[in-house]
Amino acid sequence: MLEAEGRFHGSVWHKAENLDMHLMWYYSSATFYAMTLFTTIGYGTIVCQTFWGRALSVVYACVGIPLMLVVLGDLGEWFQKILTKSYIYCLIRWRNFRKKQLTTSLDEIFLPMWIALPLVLIYIVSCTFVIHWFDHNEGNKPGINFPDAFYLHSSV
Repeated sequence: MLEAEGRFHGSVWHKAENLDMHLMWYYSSATFYAMTLFTTIGYGTIVCQTFWGRALSVVYACVGIPLMLVVLGDLGEWFQKILTKSYIYCLIRWRNFRKKQLTTSLDEIFLPMWIALPLVLIYIVSCTFVIHWFDHNEGNKPGINFPDAFYLHSSV
C-alpha cells in the first residue's frame, strides 16, 4: 500500500531494506538531524545507529536546547527592537509628509499586530521550507511533508 502511494520510497522502511541508502550520511542529513534534535521536533526519519552516536545526541540536546532557547530569546528581542524602531521611523516620516505632529511619546509606540502577524507567518513558512527541503534530500517526494511541517511549526 505504501509503495502504491509513493511514500515507501525514501522512507525509514525503504532505507532499512536498501543498505546503501541506509548508510548515507551527508551534510543535508546531518543538518536535518541536528535541527530536528535541538528544536525538539524529532521526526524520527533519521536516527543514530551506534551507542556513541546516541550518547552524543543526548549530550548535544542537553546543551543545544537551552542554548537555542537563549539565542532565540535574544534574537527575538533584537528583532523586536529593530522592527519597532523602523516602524517609528516610518511613522514619523509619514506624519511629516502629511504635515501632522506626532502626539504620542516615542516610548509608547509599539509595533502593531497587522505588521507582526505577517512577519511571524513569513518566519513559519521559511522554517517549513527549510525542513521540507532537507527532508526532500532524504528521498521524500516534493509536497508530502510541507503541510506536516507547517502544522508543526505553527503549533510550536
